[in-house]
Amino acid sequence: MLATGWGLIETASLVVVTLSGLRRLRILSGADYLHAFEANQLQALARLSVGAHGAAYNVGLVLAGLRSTAFCYLWFESRFIPRALAAWGMFGSFLMGACAFSFIIFPELAKVVPVEIMELLSSYSN
Repeated sequence: MLATGWGLIETASLVVVTLSGLRRLRILSGADYLHAFEANQLQALARLSVGAHGAAYNVGLVLAGLRSTAFCYLWFESRFIPRALAAWGMFGSFLMGACAFSFIIFPELAKVVPVEIMELLSSYSN
């Protein structure tokens, strides 16, 4: 039940992240009502939206790590799949959530660790 709850919250937060990307497209589209702003103000708005997208996506990844770790633990206990595979899933899922959480707590860590590593971890855990 806990893993399902985390999954629902994860899905809801990632849907909001995706829909906020549409707002960024609207800002960058140059619609008529945006002529009230100067170019540097629009660029600042777009940059703020990109930064918010990254932070919200990391929150979704933390929840995905929690959900996936809990489900892999259930697989480990149930023995429906080989225990080594379930243990590997727990490790990878926990690592994804921990890395995403560390990017939230220490934003300057993203300068040290390439973002491709997080994308790789998220693709293996799902």
